[in-house]
Formats: sequence, C-alpha cells, structure tokens
Amino acid sequence: MIETNITAVDIEVAEKILLEDGKKFDADEKVPIISCMGESIDVIACPGSGKTTILLAKLCILSEKMPFIDEKGIVVLTHTNVAIKEIIDKLGYKSDILFNYPNFFGTIHSFINKYLALPYYKETFRINRVMINDDIFNYQLIRKITPWGKLDKYIFGQVIRQFEKKPPSQVLRQLKTDFLCSIYMDLEGDRIVFKKSGRIIVKNPEKGLYKELFELFYENLVAQGYLRYRDTYLLAQLCINKHPSIKSFFAKRFKYLFVDETQDNSFIQNEIFNYLFASSETIIQRFGDPNQAIYESIHIDQPQNFIELKNYEISKSMRYSQSIANFINPLRIEKGGQNLLGKNDCEDDIPPHIIIYDKSRILEVKEQFIELIQKFKLSDDKHPFKAVGWVSYHDNPDRTTIQSYFPGFLSYRKVAYQLDRYNFHICLNKNIKRKQTVGNVYKSILEFCVNYLKYVGIEFEESYWRSFEKTLEEEKNEYYQKLRKQTYLWSKAIFSNDQKVYDDIKEYLKEVLELFIKNENFDENHFNSLFYLPEGLVEQNNNNRYSKVGTTVIVDTIHGVKGETHKATLYLETFYKVNDIKRILKFILNRTKKQPNIDEFKSLKMTYVGMSRAKELLCIAIENESIGKMEMEVLKTKEKHGEVVIVGLNK
Repeated sequence: MIETNITAVDIEVAEKILLEDGKKFDADEKVPIISCMGESIDVIACPGSGKTTILLAKLCILSEKMPFIDEKGIVVLTHTNVAIKEIIDKLGYKSDILFNYPNFFGTIHSFINKYLALPYYKETFRINRVMINDDIFNYQLIRKITPWGKLDKYIFGQVIRQFEKKPPSQVLRQLKTDFLCSIYMDLEGDRIVFKKSGRIIVKNPEKGLYKELFELFYENLVAQGYLRYRDTYLLAQLCINKHPSIKSFFAKRFKYLFVDETQDNSFIQNEIFNYLFASSETIIQRFGDPNQAIYESIHIDQPQNFIELKNYEISKSMRYSQSIANFINPLRIEKGGQNLLGKNDCEDDIPPHIIIYDKSRILEVKEQFIELIQKFKLSDDKHPFKAVGWVSYHDNPDRTTIQSYFPGFLSYRKVAYQLDRYNFHICLNKNIKRKQTVGNVYKSILEFCVNYLKYVGIEFEESYWRSFEKTLEEEKNEYYQKLRKQTYLWSKAIFSNDQKVYDDIKEYLKEVLELFIKNENFDENHFNSLFYLPEGLVEQNNNNRYSKVGTTVIVDTIHGVKGETHKATLYLETFYKVNDIKRILKFILNRTKKQPNIDEFKSLKMTYVGMSRAKELLCIAIENESIGKMEMEVLKTKEKHGEVVIVGLNK
C-alpha cells in the first residue's frame, strides 16, 4: 500500500505512455497540475490544451499506487462515454483497476443513478426494474392523459391563446402533445412542483390541476417504472432529503473526485455534488473551461454554481497558432490571469481571414473559403474543413442562418426528430462519419445492442458498450468470437457501400439480442424496422457537405462541433435577435470594457467555441451591414499590422 505523492519519475512514466516519443509535459503549467494531489483545485483549460491528457496522467499514476492506505477509492465523472473510451484506449490494462471497487468511473448521470436515484426508487416503490427513457415516458404520458380533464383543458387553453382563430385539428393536437411533454416535475424545498420552461405551473397540492398532474406523472408513470432522465435528478434530491447523512458515506468511500468538462454541468448536478462533497474530506479536482459552457442550463448570473476551489490555469493551446489565439482571446468571459498562447511549432502562422460580403452574394462565401484552403495548400487528412454557425434555419427567409450560406443544410436535430433514434444506421453513421475504421464499426454494433436493450428495459453497468462486450465475451463467447471475426468483413462491405451486408448484421444481432430478451418482449417487426436506411440520414450526409475542385467542406452547428479540431474553420455569422457577430464586434475589436449583457454573453461563448476549433486557418464570414465605419477602420489597422486579413466581395 503506497501513498499518493506524485514524483518526477511517475511523471516520466506517464509521459512515455501518453505522449509522442520525446515529448514532455509543460513544466510551467501542466506538471504542477499533475503533481497536485493534496488539495481541491479547478483546472481552467483553454481549447486544445490537452486537459484530458493531464487527467489521464493523474489516473495512470494513481493506478500504480492503488490500493490506497485508507482503502478509499476514486470517482471519475465525465459527460459522455467518449471520454471513457479514450481513457481505456490510452491506458490499456492499467485502466482495469480504475473500473473496479472501490472506484467509480462513468458519466455523471450513471453515478447519480447508482448511488442515489435508483436506490431511493427501490426503497420507495419496491420495484427493481425501471425504464429510463424519455421517448417511452412521453408515449405513455400521451396515452394516459384524461381527455378533457382539468389538465387537458388547461393545456388546450394555453395553446389556443396563441391563435386569433382556431388552428387545424392536426396542428392543435401536435401543439397540445408538445406542451404536455414539456411539463416536468421539480423540487421546491421538500415539495414536488410542476414546471414548464423553468416556470411553475402549479405547486399547491390542494388544486385539482396539481392532483391530476401528480396522479399522471408520479403515480401512473414514475411509480410504475417509467422515468425520464431528468426524473432521476428529482429522485436523487428526494433521496438526499430523506437521508441527509448519506454524504458521510461518500466521504468515507472516496478519496478523490475528478470531474471532466466541468463547464457542461447543469445547475442541479452541481447542487447535488455540492451537497455530497462540499464539506467532506474528499479531494475534488475539476477540469474544464467556463468559456465553453454553451448549454441552456448555464446562466449569466450564476454561471457554474460551483464550490469555490483554488484555480490552476492552462493558457497554452496545442491546437491553434498565436494569431488565432490573439483573435479569440477577447471572446473569453472569464480570462483568468493570462492571455491565450498558441502552439510553438506553427511554421506558417496564418492570420484569421475576415470574409466581408453583401447579403445578395452570400452564396459565394463558401467559394471563397475553399479558395483560401487551396491558396494555403491545406490538407484534411487528419482534421476536416468545416463551416459552423449558431442558428440552423429560421421561418423568416430574411434572417441569416446556416441555410442562407448552404441552402440544402439539414440540422441533426431536424433529421433526428423524423427518425427512430435507435436506428442502426444512425448509430453507425455517428461513429464512422469522421473516420471509417473497423474499430468504429465494431463499436457501432455494440452500441446498437446496448441502446436496444435499454429500449426494452435492460441496462448494463454505466449503460456503456464495453460492459456489454465484456458480458458477451464471458457469457456468450461463441457470439463474441463471431463478432470479432466478422466485423472486418462487414466493415469492408459497409465502406464499399454494399447494402446487402446489413441483412447479415441484422440476423446476427437478432440472435444475440434474443439471448438477453424474453421472447414476449422481442418485437421482431420493430427490430427489423431499425435496419431501414432513413432517407433523412442520406439527405443529411449529402446536403451537409459542399465539394469543389477536390476540396470538401462539412457544415455543422456550433453545438455539433464542440470538442472537435478542424484544419480550417469558417465561422458563419447568423441571426439570433440580431446578427451574432454584429452584437459582439466591439468585444472582438477590444472597443469596450463594459460587462456583456445576457445576449452578448451567449454570443461570446458561442463564437469562442466555434472559432477555437481551427488548427491552421480561421475564417469569419460577416455581412457588410454588421460592420460600422469605426469598426472597419479598426479592422484595417489590424490588417496593416498583420493581425487579420480582410477578404471578400466588397474589399
């Protein structure tokens, strides 16, 4: 049993495992963070800084020092299973000890389910099997609502008031359904209340509307084993209220709590972890960038709701050049103590290019982006060329959106709304759209199995495909071996666009899944339907790519590219109340020291995330009417000093 002090030798071992030959962790910023194990800290890391690698280094070293003297474990929390896969891939066998008792390694949602929500549910309702699925919950909700009861009348009144005259029945029915499914339960003090869009609908248990909502949501659905994802947080809060001493369990069980991508935590997630760990002996170490918090749960008046910890900052990026670092630095809301630093090994530092266009010629913006890519002889062999924007489309054609630049663009949300999210092709496309490899096909097959089993109420630990793979290997080894052998052949057929291969995969998966599912729960017709190639998916793949003279640009939303690295990024100005670049140009050009208002706050974060994807070339498309005379003069001065290059149709 060894103490957890980290030595220079430990760091050298981690460098050999995690970094390219000869590379070292930065002595000024990264080594102190890796070495710090005795206190709670916040690591504020800029885009492309390698913060996940720093966390991996800590875990790699700790895996050699377990079990600890006090026999406590560690908690590692992520927001996606992608981060878990990255850790497994890089640490290999060293990761085994991290995934076993007394440790917990998984998503925030799975942690809350395991230790709070599901134990409370079983204690309260005496049911061992629950189905956590928003689609199934909403389906049951629609079926069980009492026609023309108090709730139905209330919803009708709220919907119909939007119209001067009664809309068509089909439209009215859909709006009522959408309204119903947007209602949710929340906790105010120790009482369940009902909300929509953050506002309380009813909180008095004596009201008839409250009684009907409580019976429908709580008694007819939750108590019968149907839950939405957000309901698990409600159950976690109820568990804490009923068992306030539960935090002593976590203090005794866990020595360290590591949280990755902290900025993406919701208010309720932070509230739960604040209660569990704020006053405990557990050392908390969080990794993230508050400037990249772009989800609706983050508010300007209380951006994180965090326990206050000592800050460590990583200001140096390994992604972009110093020119790009200088340009995006003013976009940061929380700047810390240092300006952003670009990578040292950038031979050709290309200044950001500002494409200024007249709206009548907006379709030519993409042509200029491709011309610049070719001018600088950039290659997309490792990282793609992408065009990104905030707003996908708008009912008013005069509003600038991604579709204004790329008329055929289909947002993922719009396509997914029309499709079955459990479709095999959607799962496959998600994994191979960036890189066509046998490993990604293999992962897709296992993820599809986990998703389908979850759909019928069977969950594996962490809801993670690695858990299913392990079960298949240990309990159904014949099928596991066949999967390993066949995936290579299936992959070749998939990459050759051979549609017949999906019948083989379907038959194999049907056999596998029937091993886990009781016959009466296996709906063969529905299962078969999940292998149809959706037209919307084909359209999205085709429409969201623009190619010219051998150069292909992929089009996406800012939310869709979060976490990615692009060889070249084109940021598209779009309309959100006003054009988003126009709103914050004074901040970009350092022409104001005022604090941003709520809309400026949102725009700054969105543009920061979108623009910081670029590795070599950053282009920003701005409508000429968004730039005033004074701002144009500032831009021209920056161009004279080599800080930007102004290009476009109106130069």
